[in-house]
Amino acid sequence: MRKVICMLGLMLALNACQSKDSYMKDFRGFVNEVELEAAGYSDKDWEKADQRFTDLSTEEYVRFEENLTPDEKAEIVKLQATYSAVKMKAGVKGAAKKVDKLLEGIREGTK
Repeated sequence: MRKVICMLGLMLALNACQSKDSYMKDFRGFVNEVELEAAGYSDKDWEKADQRFTDLSTEEYVRFEENLTPDEKAEIVKLQATYSAVKMKAGVKGAAKKVDKLLEGIREGTK
């Protein structure tokens, strides 16, 4: 009986590590994907990305927080900062495009 309990405990511990590892892999993959594709994101794409970011940064983070090493926690902070920077950069570019369209429309209207 004792061996069964030990094996069960070991399986649960391994499962927790795999889940934590998959969480870290998912977060990295998500941020990398956003970095690569941000230039083509629509408002709807950003809404979906923001929801996924919130899930990864809060709900899923809480599930694994106790098992994360200080290095992993630091990596998560870096991933959060990277996502925020990519989103801000995309927002600035989007605003600049809207201004360009507005100015183009004004120029066309004055001809």
